[in-house]
Amino acid sequence: MDARRPTCLELGLFLIVVVLPLAITPFTKGPFADAKTLALPIGALLLWLGGVGIDRGLAWAAAAWAGVTIAATATGVDPAAGLVATASGAGGGTALTICCAVLLVSGAGLPRDLVARARGWLVWTGVAVSAVLLAYRLAPSVADAIPKVNLIGATLGNQLFAAAFVAAAMAAVAAGDEPRRRRLVLLAFMTVAVTSTGERSSLILPLVALAVAWWRARSGWRATLSGTLVVLAAFAAWQAAGPLLPEGTDAGGSLQQFGSTASDTPRFTVWRAGARAVADRPVLGWGPGATQAAYLHETSPDEVPAQQRGWRDAHNLLIEVGVTTGILGVASVLALLGIAAVRALRSPPSDAWVVGAAAALAAYSVVEPLNLVLTPLLFLMLGVASHTVDPSGAPEREPAVRTRLLRAAVAGTLGVTVAVAALSFAASTFERQGYDYGDETALRTALRLQPWRLSARQELAIQLATRARAGVDGAAEDAAGTIAAGVRARPWDPNVRLTAAQVATLVNDPEAARAWLQDQLERFPGDGAWVSQNANAPTVTGS
Repeated sequence: MDARRPTCLELGLFLIVVVLPLAITPFTKGPFADAKTLALPIGALLLWLGGVGIDRGLAWAAAAWAGVTIAATATGVDPAAGLVATASGAGGGTALTICCAVLLVSGAGLPRDLVARARGWLVWTGVAVSAVLLAYRLAPSVADAIPKVNLIGATLGNQLFAAAFVAAAMAAVAAGDEPRRRRLVLLAFMTVAVTSTGERSSLILPLVALAVAWWRARSGWRATLSGTLVVLAAFAAWQAAGPLLPEGTDAGGSLQQFGSTASDTPRFTVWRAGARAVADRPVLGWGPGATQAAYLHETSPDEVPAQQRGWRDAHNLLIEVGVTTGILGVASVLALLGIAAVRALRSPPSDAWVVGAAAALAAYSVVEPLNLVLTPLLFLMLGVASHTVDPSGAPEREPAVRTRLLRAAVAGTLGVTVAVAALSFAASTFERQGYDYGDETALRTALRLQPWRLSARQELAIQLATRARAGVDGAAEDAAGTIAAGVRARPWDPNVRLTAAQVATLVNDPEAARAWLQDQLERFPGDGAWVSQNANAPTVTGS
């Protein structure tokens, strides 16, 4: 069934494949997140308005997953934390889940000529991300030209995210239709870029993407061998170039990580805490965005060193989903992914690049949380590979009125998501103004636009406390009231009481600071090591 609005479809797909990975906004508080949180729902809405045919099996499974996530957010410990997607994962968010569900369903009905165009978009977006990665490593002064943005993770904000995205783009290159020489040059360039991240994923994810893409494309041993040799040669060349690279460039970091357990050992603590958190709230979990709260609540002071209190995700897909959305969430997401994966394995060789990209992103998702760029792309790829809409082009069998109502309901939900994202974007812009220039009015404007925006409230309270310390009348009471309101509104946020203690310290009220820290320990025992470093810390005992 052809799309009713092909222009909407094309623009929406372009936003998801090109704009979403590349968008950055140095004038907002979250340079890698804010533009993406707006581009994602707009892209999903345009794809939905494109009017592609709907695969009912996928649609019902996606609706169940989205419904469970919405319920988990509403009943969670901190609904505000699970409302809007974040760049760092933290359980995803209701907006992210809704958009991913729509992308999956829409992707299954995309016209094949548009899918072919999307492959080219993904390739050249991967080239752009790779160029920024290499610029950061080889010419840091050039990469630092954008103020307030650390391009260590290119336009995705994190090296691991960038490595996973480039790996997906490498699948699009490997199973593409460009001349062989061009494909080999692109693979070499992307290999060097992804290796420069210094992550284990720089070795694992490209191998997954290429192996699956070549296998599904039935490329033959010559094409597979030539591509493999080019990738290995590019990787070896980067390793050998280590002594010639600018100081601080870690050329061998990806290999060294295989022998290191520095990041692995703490994961066991996070997983144990996650298992206890699921047992405490088994049905719908703690809510999206509440993984750090569950982690610090379920652990003891002896389990979490101060430098490891900031884990915001479980680094395990099943545990993460279980903590944030409970057993119902795990069941719904596994059912949805299972249906899509089975259909993807039956896809034709022409979709080999789609399956390869989805495999790399799925491998990333197993050990990393839901992500603002990569998770939507994964669900889009799975949807495209699950293309099972009636090939005869027959119209949908549902009654026209029912179909229109369902489409309107989804469009309305996405419209609300766009509005919430727009408010978040505007509030973040004012917060950046308030943060950079000490502008109290800008911070208060951010809170009027987004009352649950805790980071703006915390910054405002600290600025007021600083003014109180300088002798401004009434500032101390205003600071205390501002942060106390934040604690009442977001009692399960792991950082709000720490900010309250900092505010109390600034206004020279050590008893109030000690009381806030005591409250922190009562709700989050795992924060004992961190709290003990505070000058006003109460006595911390292990358990």
